[in-house]
Amino acid sequence: MEHLRHFMISSTGSVLRAWIEFFDQDMDHRISKAEFSKGFVPRMARFSGAPPEVQTVALETESEWSPWLNGLRELGYKGDVFSLFSVLDDDDSNELTLDEVDVKQATIWRNFRLFVGSRFRSEEERRESAFAAAACRGGRGERDTDRRDASCNHGDGKANLTPEKIFCSSILGGAFIGYGAYLACTVGGACPGLLETWQESNPGVQKMIFGAFGLPFGLFMTLLSGSELFTGNAAIVSMALLQGKVQAPHLAKSLLLSWLGNLVGAMLLARLAILAGTMPGGGAAVTLAKAKTSLSFETAFVRGLLCNWLVCMAVYLASMAKDATGKAVAIWLPISAFVTLGLEHSVANMFIIPAGIFAGAPVSWSTFFLKNLLPVTLGNAVAGMFCVAFPFAVLFGRKK
Repeated sequence: MEHLRHFMISSTGSVLRAWIEFFDQDMDHRISKAEFSKGFVPRMARFSGAPPEVQTVALETESEWSPWLNGLRELGYKGDVFSLFSVLDDDDSNELTLDEVDVKQATIWRNFRLFVGSRFRSEEERRESAFAAAACRGGRGERDTDRRDASCNHGDGKANLTPEKIFCSSILGGAFIGYGAYLACTVGGACPGLLETWQESNPGVQKMIFGAFGLPFGLFMTLLSGSELFTGNAAIVSMALLQGKVQAPHLAKSLLLSWLGNLVGAMLLARLAILAGTMPGGGAAVTLAKAKTSLSFETAFVRGLLCNWLVCMAVYLASMAKDATGKAVAIWLPISAFVTLGLEHSVANMFIIPAGIFAGAPVSWSTFFLKNLLPVTLGNAVAGMFCVAFPFAVLFGRKK
């Protein structure tokens, strides 16, 4: 975008005169709107680094200008071809002539700079738009089709969904995160050779493998399917609250129902995983269940806080990506980091610890809820609200 901005600013004065000579298809020393559009758009595409196949598209009709303009808008362009033409055509004659350009060099230069400055967003505006998009999803529960559109509907929201929809969607979210934990236990949690050989010399290797495979996959399925996740809602719906899109009772409803739904989905998958026999004797789930429930309340809380800080950043960063590959990268980096660091995620634990209990781990259900799930849930909620939603609201939220 910066390349295009500089090119447009520099392409004034005598260069603009050369443009008109080049665009003048019928050699009558004047250029019409149609000639200008057909010449301007492909050249902007070329100088802005558009793919070769896009540059070679012939613009035969007005309807075919849209792909070019959409490409420019991906770079931050907020106007249209005729806006530029109108700026240059001060006398509203609907055509530009060489004499007109020569006479009005100063005016064209001034207007051209104003045009460029007003038609491109700054980096700060882009960040504000990304925050607005996240707040919109918290208030609407839909993926924003135009991430640069800062407006947000107040209607059907994540927090305004019916209780039945929130709960059912959360069951799916819990199951998807459970699948991620299931994969992590099956791969990274089933590397006894690494534990025996490198426990002292390279203890981080097994942790890295455990973090790289599993939970990133679970969050990827959850976000792309639009399922509800308690830990993500703690930030996203809180953003909507801070933006005035929803009320506090809506946030409470969203968090409570998503937590309950996630619990049902994750525990159901845990039971099915043990019945399937793919983790003989419970595998890593038994060891993890004992370790996770032996933490003090304070330790579990802090690990939950640090964990969901990264998880909510993954959700927030993924909202900026335009395709599945970009979302996968945005998700994988923070999620693999929190798992490798040994932090605590309440929804993942809703699968891991019950799976260990179902497999015979010496952990009671009351110990699971009181010594792990309660402090971790509180830590997750605090991180989503105060480590992500609040600071980003201050930085990029609506201006008073």
